[in-house]
This record gives sequence, C-alpha cells and structure tokens, in this order.
Amino acid sequence: MPLVMVGEGYCHQEIVDILKDCSQVIFLPFQDREKVREIFVQARALFLPSYKIETWGMVVNEAMAAGVPVAVSNQCGCATTIVKPGENGFIFDPDDPHAMVKAMQTLEKMSSEEWQRFSDHSRRIIAGWGVERFSQGAYDACRYAAAHQRRLWNPMDYLIMRLWQGRIASDDL
Repeated sequence: MPLVMVGEGYCHQEIVDILKDCSQVIFLPFQDREKVREIFVQARALFLPSYKIETWGMVVNEAMAAGVPVAVSNQCGCATTIVKPGENGFIFDPDDPHAMVKAMQTLEKMSSEEWQRFSDHSRRIIAGWGVERFSQGAYDACRYAAAHQRRLWNPMDYLIMRLWQGRIASDDL
C-alpha cells in the first residue's frame, strides 16, 4: 500500500527530492473537500507532522469522521483535545524523528482488529464535534468577550486605536 502525501506544506520540496525514486510514495497537491473525503475512505491512517504551531488542524477532524486512526504532531491544537493516545491515534513531537517513525510503524503494524477499534473510537470521539458544538462555542466566546471588555489604560493605545480605523499600512500589502 503506497504512502499518499497530500498538500505542499513545510519541507514539501525537500521530501519530494529525497523520495524522488521511491515508487511507494504518491504526492498529491492540495485537494478540495470532496477529493479529501475519497482519499480518507481508502486511507489506513492520517499522519500529520506539523512542524510549526497549527491552531487546530481541521484535517484531523475530517479523517476521524471517516473513521481513520490518526498520528498528530503535538504542534496541532487539536492533538490534546480529540486525539486519545492508544484509543484513536498517537501524538508525537515533530522534533523527534524516532517518535515520528515509531508512530508511523505502529500505525502500519496494526492488526485488523486494532485498526477497527481505533477507527470506531475516532468516529465516536469526533461525533461530539459537530455544528451544534461549534455554534455554542462561538456564542459562548462572544458572550465572554462582551462581558470582559478590556479597557485601554494607556492614552497612547487609545490614540493609536482611534487613528488607525482599520487601515493597513501600504508596506503590509
């Protein structure tokens, strides 16, 4: 079964160069939602090696919804929230090559029974992360922000905010 790498993130070209002669690796560019769903239906696992801090990592939600076990970098915001090590996946440090290899090997060596158990756990965990939960979280965040407005104490902060009016400096464009 080939390794399919989707997207063109950090170190993409370096990885392509290293594996250029390896027929067991397929590189795909960014894929739309429908194509990603097709890929996950056939996938054995998702391996997300984010090296830089990633706010959440929505692809993990998508994989879990498809019943895919996951191995996720500890740089992804979702890692400690929806990845349950030993239940539906693994969390690893992207700065530790041995930890990354171990996670990949563990996923690869899973028996059919283990894989099914991880798959079932992924679906069960992510089932509670639908639109209702998102909407309630957004509503709660807005209520919290409205109730805890921070007053600008520094007169310079106040002046800058009044003069700025949402404009972007031409150097930023």
